[in-house]
Amino acid sequence: MAKNRSPSYPSLGLEEAIDKANLVWSKDYTSELPREVIADHMGYGSLNGKSLGVLSAVAKYGLLSGRGDQTHITELAVQILAHETGDPQRSEAILIASNMPTLFQDIDKKFEGRSPSDQALKSYLLTRGFTHSGVDAVIRSFRETEEFVMRETSGYDSAEVEEIEEDVMHTPEATPPTPPATVHQTPSTGVPTISMSDSGLEISGGTITTMEQFKRLMRRLNAGMVLLDEDDENSDLN
Repeated sequence: MAKNRSPSYPSLGLEEAIDKANLVWSKDYTSELPREVIADHMGYGSLNGKSLGVLSAVAKYGLLSGRGDQTHITELAVQILAHETGDPQRSEAILIASNMPTLFQDIDKKFEGRSPSDQALKSYLLTRGFTHSGVDAVIRSFRETEEFVMRETSGYDSAEVEEIEEDVMHTPEATPPTPPATVHQTPSTGVPTISMSDSGLEISGGTITTMEQFKRLMRRLNAGMVLLDEDDENSDLN
Protein backbone atom coordinates (compact mmCIF):
# COMPACT_ATOMS: atom_id res chain seq x y z
CA MET A 1 0.00 0.00 0.00
CA ALA A 2 1.32 3.45 -0.93
CA LYS A 3 2.33 5.65 1.96
CA ASN A 4 0.18 8.76 2.45
CA ARG A 5 2.12 11.94 1.70
CA SER A 6 1.22 15.55 2.37
CA PRO A 7 1.06 18.06 -0.50
CA SER A 8 4.15 20.14 -1.25
CA TYR A 9 5.17 22.77 1.31
CA PRO A 10 8.41 24.47 2.46
CA SER A 11 10.00 22.34 5.18
CA LEU A 12 11.89 25.37 6.57
CA GLY A 13 10.78 28.74 7.86
CA LEU A 14 11.92 31.73 5.81
CA GLU A 15 14.65 32.77 8.26
CA GLU A 16 16.34 29.36 8.07
CA ALA A 17 15.93 29.30 4.29
CA ILE A 18 17.73 32.67 4.11
CA ASP A 19 20.53 31.31 6.30
CA LYS A 20 20.93 28.35 3.91
CA ALA A 21 21.00 30.67 0.90
CA ASN A 22 23.62 32.81 2.61
CA LEU A 23 25.94 29.80 2.97
CA VAL A 24 25.97 29.49 -0.81
CA TRP A 25 26.06 33.21 -1.62
CA SER A 26 28.97 33.87 0.74
CA LYS A 27 31.11 31.35 -1.17
CA ASP A 28 30.00 31.58 -4.80
CA TYR A 29 27.58 34.53 -4.95
CA THR A 30 25.12 33.98 -7.83
CA SER A 31 27.31 31.63 -9.87
CA GLU A 32 25.58 28.69 -11.53
CA LEU A 33 26.56 25.52 -9.70
CA PRO A 34 25.70 21.81 -9.67
CA ARG A 35 23.10 20.99 -7.07
CA GLU A 36 25.62 18.73 -5.35
CA VAL A 37 27.84 21.77 -4.74
CA ILE A 38 24.87 23.81 -3.51
CA ALA A 39 24.03 21.05 -1.04
CA ASP A 40 27.66 20.83 0.09
CA HIS A 41 27.80 24.59 0.72
CA MET A 42 24.68 24.21 2.85
CA GLY A 43 26.40 21.59 4.98
CA TYR A 44 25.21 18.35 3.39
CA GLY A 45 27.64 15.73 2.10
CA SER A 46 25.42 14.58 -0.76
CA LEU A 47 22.07 14.87 -2.45
CA ASN A 48 19.62 12.85 -0.40
CA GLY A 49 16.14 13.17 1.00
CA LYS A 50 17.19 15.70 3.63
CA SER A 51 19.30 17.93 1.40
CA LEU A 52 16.83 17.82 -1.50
CA GLY A 53 14.06 18.87 0.89
CA VAL A 54 16.13 21.84 2.02
CA LEU A 55 16.95 22.87 -1.57
CA SER A 56 13.26 22.60 -2.41
CA ALA A 57 12.27 24.79 0.56
CA VAL A 58 14.82 27.48 -0.32
CA ALA A 59 13.52 27.43 -3.91
CA LYS A 60 9.90 27.73 -2.77
CA TYR A 61 10.75 31.08 -1.16
CA GLY A 62 12.25 32.25 -4.46
CA LEU A 63 15.81 32.28 -3.10
CA LEU A 64 17.18 29.47 -5.30
CA SER A 65 16.55 28.80 -8.97
CA GLY A 66 17.81 26.72 -11.87
CA ARG A 67 18.19 23.05 -12.62
CA GLY A 68 21.00 20.54 -12.67
CA ASP A 69 24.38 22.24 -13.03
CA GLN A 70 22.78 25.68 -13.47
CA THR A 71 21.37 26.10 -9.97
CA HIS A 72 22.01 29.53 -8.48
CA ILE A 73 21.06 32.06 -5.80
CA THR A 74 18.43 34.48 -7.10
CA GLU A 75 18.38 38.27 -7.21
CA LEU A 76 15.56 38.22 -4.65
CA ALA A 77 17.91 36.44 -2.23
CA VAL A 78 20.65 38.98 -2.94
CA GLN A 79 18.27 41.83 -2.07
CA ILE A 80 17.88 40.23 1.36
CA LEU A 81 21.46 39.14 1.96
CA ALA A 82 23.19 42.28 0.70
CA HIS A 83 21.28 44.66 2.99
CA GLU A 84 21.18 45.10 6.74
CA THR A 85 18.10 44.50 8.86
CA GLY A 86 15.86 47.57 8.68
CA ASP A 87 16.90 48.51 5.14
CA PRO A 88 13.72 49.07 3.07
CA GLN A 89 15.06 46.96 0.19
CA ARG A 90 15.66 44.02 2.53
CA SER A 91 12.23 44.40 4.12
CA GLU A 92 10.54 44.55 0.72
CA ALA A 93 12.38 41.44 -0.48
CA ILE A 94 11.51 39.54 2.71
CA LEU A 95 7.82 40.36 2.26
CA ILE A 96 7.96 39.08 -1.31
CA ALA A 97 9.83 35.90 -0.34
CA SER A 98 7.38 35.14 2.47
CA ASN A 99 4.52 35.11 -0.02
CA MET A 100 6.27 32.99 -2.65
CA PRO A 101 5.27 29.48 -1.41
CA THR A 102 2.02 28.53 -3.14
CA LEU A 103 0.63 26.99 0.05
CA PHE A 104 1.22 30.22 1.99
CA GLN A 105 -0.60 32.13 -0.75
CA ASP A 106 -3.52 29.72 -0.42
CA ILE A 107 -3.61 30.17 3.36
CA ASP A 108 -3.53 33.95 2.95
CA LYS A 109 -6.40 33.76 0.47
CA LYS A 110 -8.45 31.36 2.60
CA PHE A 111 -8.26 33.54 5.71
CA GLU A 112 -8.47 36.85 3.80
CA GLY A 113 -5.12 38.13 5.02
CA ARG A 114 -5.77 37.38 8.69
CA SER A 115 -3.45 35.22 10.78
CA PRO A 116 -5.44 32.04 11.56
CA SER A 117 -5.31 30.21 14.87
CA ASP A 118 -3.39 26.94 14.93
CA GLN A 119 -6.66 25.00 15.17
CA ALA A 120 -8.21 26.79 12.20
CA LEU A 121 -5.04 26.29 10.20
CA LYS A 122 -4.91 22.60 11.16
CA SER A 123 -8.51 22.04 10.06
CA TYR A 124 -7.86 23.75 6.73
CA LEU A 125 -4.70 21.74 6.05
CA LEU A 126 -6.40 18.43 6.86
CA THR A 127 -9.07 19.22 4.26
CA ARG A 128 -6.22 19.85 1.79
CA GLY A 129 -4.96 16.29 2.21
CA PHE A 130 -2.14 16.84 4.70
CA THR A 131 -1.28 14.11 7.17
CA HIS A 132 -1.20 14.97 10.89
CA SER A 133 2.60 15.01 10.90
CA GLY A 134 2.55 17.11 7.75
CA VAL A 135 0.16 19.58 9.39
CA ASP A 136 2.51 20.04 12.34
CA ALA A 137 5.44 20.70 9.99
CA VAL A 138 3.48 23.25 7.93
CA ILE A 139 2.27 25.12 11.00
CA ARG A 140 5.83 25.26 12.32
CA SER A 141 7.32 26.67 9.10
CA PHE A 142 4.35 29.03 8.63
CA ARG A 143 4.59 30.43 12.17
CA GLU A 144 8.38 30.76 11.99
CA THR A 145 8.02 32.67 8.74
CA GLU A 146 5.22 34.83 10.15
CA GLU A 147 7.23 35.76 13.25
CA PHE A 148 10.39 36.43 11.25
CA VAL A 149 8.55 38.74 8.85
CA MET A 150 7.02 40.66 11.75
CA ARG A 151 10.45 41.17 13.34
CA GLU A 152 12.12 42.18 10.12
CA THR A 153 9.46 44.48 8.69
CA SER A 154 7.81 46.11 11.72
CA GLY A 155 9.91 49.25 11.36
CA TYR A 156 9.50 49.17 7.59
CA ASP A 157 5.72 49.08 7.83
CA SER A 158 5.46 51.85 10.43
CA ALA A 159 7.76 54.09 8.41
CA GLU A 160 5.62 53.44 5.35
CA VAL A 161 2.46 54.47 7.18
CA GLU A 162 4.10 57.60 8.60
CA GLU A 163 5.29 58.63 5.13
CA ILE A 164 1.80 58.27 3.65
CA GLU A 165 0.20 60.13 6.55
CA GLU A 166 2.78 62.94 6.28
CA ASP A 167 2.14 63.30 2.54
CA VAL A 168 -1.60 63.61 3.13
CA MET A 169 -1.19 66.18 5.92
CA HIS A 170 1.11 68.40 3.84
CA THR A 171 -0.90 68.33 0.63
CA PRO A 172 -2.94 71.60 0.44
CA GLU A 173 -5.48 70.19 -2.01
CA ALA A 174 -6.01 66.96 -0.14
CA THR A 175 -9.65 65.90 0.04
CA PRO A 176 -11.04 65.84 3.60
CA PRO A 177 -11.50 62.32 4.96
CA THR A 178 -14.90 60.72 4.51
CA PRO A 179 -16.95 60.51 7.72
CA PRO A 180 -16.82 57.07 9.36
CA ALA A 181 -20.55 56.48 8.85
CA THR A 182 -20.06 56.68 5.08
CA VAL A 183 -17.02 54.44 5.11
CA HIS A 184 -18.89 51.58 6.78
CA GLN A 185 -22.02 51.65 4.63
CA THR A 186 -20.44 49.09 2.27
CA PRO A 187 -19.03 46.05 4.09
CA SER A 188 -15.54 44.87 3.23
CA THR A 189 -15.30 41.72 1.13
CA GLY A 190 -11.63 41.21 1.95
CA VAL A 191 -8.39 41.92 0.13
CA PRO A 192 -8.50 41.22 -3.65
CA THR A 193 -7.10 37.78 -4.44
CA ILE A 194 -4.13 37.29 -6.75
CA SER A 195 -3.23 33.96 -8.30
CA MET A 196 -1.26 32.47 -11.16
CA SER A 197 -2.95 30.54 -13.97
CA ASP A 198 -1.94 29.29 -17.40
CA SER A 199 -3.12 32.59 -18.86
CA GLY A 200 -1.14 34.77 -16.43
CA LEU A 201 -1.68 36.71 -13.20
CA GLU A 202 -5.34 36.87 -12.16
CA ILE A 203 -6.72 39.56 -9.80
CA SER A 204 -10.28 39.29 -8.56
CA GLY A 205 -12.73 40.58 -5.96
CA GLY A 206 -12.19 42.34 -2.66
CA THR A 207 -12.50 45.80 -1.19
CA ILE A 208 -9.66 47.78 0.40
CA THR A 209 -10.80 49.63 3.55
CA THR A 210 -7.70 49.78 5.74
CA MET A 211 -4.03 50.67 5.38
CA GLU A 212 -3.05 47.13 6.42
CA GLN A 213 -5.19 45.67 3.61
CA PHE A 214 -3.58 48.09 1.13
CA LYS A 215 -0.07 47.06 2.20
CA ARG A 216 -1.03 43.38 1.98
CA LEU A 217 -2.29 43.91 -1.58
CA MET A 218 0.95 45.65 -2.53
CA ARG A 219 2.97 42.72 -1.14
CA ARG A 220 0.90 40.30 -3.22
CA LEU A 221 1.39 42.43 -6.33
CA ASN A 222 5.15 42.52 -5.72
CA ALA A 223 5.19 38.75 -5.32
CA GLY A 224 3.17 38.41 -8.52
CA MET A 225 5.69 40.58 -10.36
CA VAL A 226 8.48 38.22 -9.33
CA LEU A 227 6.45 35.18 -10.40
CA LEU A 228 5.82 36.66 -13.84
CA ASP A 229 9.47 37.57 -14.23
CA GLU A 230 10.79 34.13 -13.23
CA ASP A 231 10.75 31.31 -15.81
CA ASP A 232 10.16 27.67 -15.03
CA GLU A 233 13.82 26.87 -14.54
CA ASN A 234 13.33 25.97 -10.87
CA SER A 235 10.55 23.45 -11.53
CA ASP A 236 12.70 20.44 -10.77
CA LEU A 237 13.47 21.81 -7.30
CA ASN A 238 9.83 21.75 -6.33
